[in-house]
Amino acid sequence: MEGTPSWVYLVAVGVVLVIVLAAFIFASVLPAPHDGSPTPDGTAVGPAGHSYDVFVGQSSIISFTLNGSTTLSGAFTTTYGITAYVLTNQEYASYAHYGNVSAYDWTSGQVTSGSISETLPTGSWNLAFIDVTSQATSVLLTSPVTLTPA
Repeated sequence: MEGTPSWVYLVAVGVVLVIVLAAFIFASVLPAPHDGSPTPDGTAVGPAGHSYDVFVGQSSIISFTLNGSTTLSGAFTTTYGITAYVLTNQEYASYAHYGNVSAYDWTSGQVTSGSISETLPTGSWNLAFIDVTSQATSVLLTSPVTLTPA
């Protein structure tokens, strides 16, 4: 366009780059996609001895899909403390976007070790380990995270 200052083009390119970068960042913090097929009953979705590194203000998740009422169980320990949550995909996406958990189906509270035995309905779920401390921490599964028909 004749007469349009060159700085307008630079601003337009900058806006497009910011939008693409924001979309990439948002997509990278969403739960890992799964094909929607149910996780088989009795499956260990997190093996004992597996370790997750969780950095300050970040999370590590175990995602799974249930077809019917199922009990999620397992145990963990941490180096500096963690808060574990059971979240739907929508609840996790809200946390990823806003940086705080406003809704959840179960929480351990801030602990250095904990266990879970929670019955969940059909749906897609995430066991999220969220670091709200001022130090990065490591989460070690001391027993497998398993799914058992309720």
